[in-house]
Formats: sequence, structure tokens, C-alpha cells
Amino acid sequence: MKMQSYKDVLDEVMPIFHKNPDRFMRFYHAVNSILAAIPEGDSIRIDEHCKPASRDLFIKIATMYMMEEMIRKNSLEGFLEFSDDYNAIRHVPKMVPATTKPHFYSNRR
Repeated sequence: MKMQSYKDVLDEVMPIFHKNPDRFMRFYHAVNSILAAIPEGDSIRIDEHCKPASRDLFIKIATMYMMEEMIRKNSLEGFLEFSDDYNAIRHVPKMVPATTKPHFYSNRR
């Protein structure tokens, strides 16, 4: 899959939304619930959570979720990412620095 902006993904899912908004929103919320429930350090296989016919839409909604999540979170917090073949989504653990650096004002005299 090629790298897409949020607008590109949104442009692709909006026609599907307009065909049947209620059904789309049920699927959208189901995908978001699945992604939010992935424990840190764990992963899910996409094919276990959707039918082959809805796989592309699942990936597009997951892409939107990941982009939204990166906007809301600190860069050191855990994040979701696709496997290289787009068959799985893993929750990468947050980065914990080995040592904390003192604030630059703390050495001031």
C-alpha cells in the first residue's frame, strides 16, 4: 500500500459512508474498539477480525485511527502500526528512556 494522507483516506471512505451511514458507522466503531483494545506489545491479525470483502475498508479505517491517535498522543507513548504485509496490526510499547536527563535549569547557579 502506498503512503496516504488523512484526506486521501477520508476521500476514499466517504462514498462508502454515503451509501449506508448507519452500517458504516457500526463498522467504524467496531474497528476502533478492536484497535483500542490491543494490549501494549501485542498484535492482531486483520483477517481474524473482518471478512475478506471488508478487509480494505478495515485497513482504511485503521489507518485513520492510527493517524488520529498520533495527533493526540505524545511521541514517546505507545502506538499502533501495520506489519509490512498489512496482515497484522501491532501495538508498539511506549519508549521509556533508560535515564532521565535533568532539566536544563537545574544546573543553573
